[in-house]
Amino acid sequence: MFSIKWLVTSSVVLTIIGVTYANVVKREAAKIQVKDLDRRGLQQKCSGVEQQIYLSQGQEVVIQSAGYESGKFIEGCMTNYEVTLDRDDQDLGQWRIKVVVEEMNLPCSSSSLWMLEDGERSHNVQYCNEKNTAAQEFYSHEHLINIKFKNKGKCVEEGGCEGTKVQMKISAEYVCGGKFDKDNGVISSPLYPSNYINAEACIYDIAAPKNKRIALTCEYFNLSTKCVGHCGSHNGDRTYFQDITTFDRYEGTDLQDKTIRSRKNHHTFYFLSNSDDIENDRRKYGFSCSYKFF
Repeated sequence: MFSIKWLVTSSVVLTIIGVTYANVVKREAAKIQVKDLDRRGLQQKCSGVEQQIYLSQGQEVVIQSAGYESGKFIEGCMTNYEVTLDRDDQDLGQWRIKVVVEEMNLPCSSSSLWMLEDGERSHNVQYCNEKNTAAQEFYSHEHLINIKFKNKGKCVEEGGCEGTKVQMKISAEYVCGGKFDKDNGVISSPLYPSNYINAEACIYDIAAPKNKRIALTCEYFNLSTKCVGHCGSHNGDRTYFQDITTFDRYEGTDLQDKTIRSRKNHHTFYFLSNSDDIENDRRKYGFSCSYKFF
């Protein structure tokens, strides 16, 4: 098995044509033209052998399908990538893998792209011209996903499959949480101002100098009140925001336009969303709270 590991923090471009012909350049540079490949080379580069991509925080990688530059339809070509988020275990911040389909021409009858994730909840999405044309962004729930691209053994499009191609940008994106020690700042729910992800946990650790205290004011605070299973007031499987110092728990709009002041120079907050999936809900859910030292 062949492994590719990126140790740079700048953007790179990787053409998905296999192991021995991978082109890695800065994204700002001109794209390298892909030469015609012989039959033996295509068999090796479209074999479907799993290849590894390791993403560091803030890193961005661009991958392109085989034959991207020429638009040539390569019969039976299959590529398989395992993308792993490489993160520091000491970092309290939550990071996720983000995939943006930047360009796509994949007739569903002959080609498809899959984002696959196994975890507490399966998260499998297919991309081709007749599906998911409006949903071009994919966020992982865990730190590992698989990306699979496949052409069928024969093009069945009436007009042919010339121009079949796809380009994706893969990045390690900050989601929520972390350590905060500047004299002022903002903490927010996962992916704010978008709706937060279900089954997500975040820790916000705010530390001021010894002679200072912390004031946290929530300019926007609206959490979904849907409860899963047996529920009561401020208990059960609900989405909530909690003050770890006092163990006070806030739900719904409890903290809208309200301020929490610490008694000491250190304050920790915890956010937990339940299993209810609200990512695509038209209603806006989440929170944005600013803090300052005084």
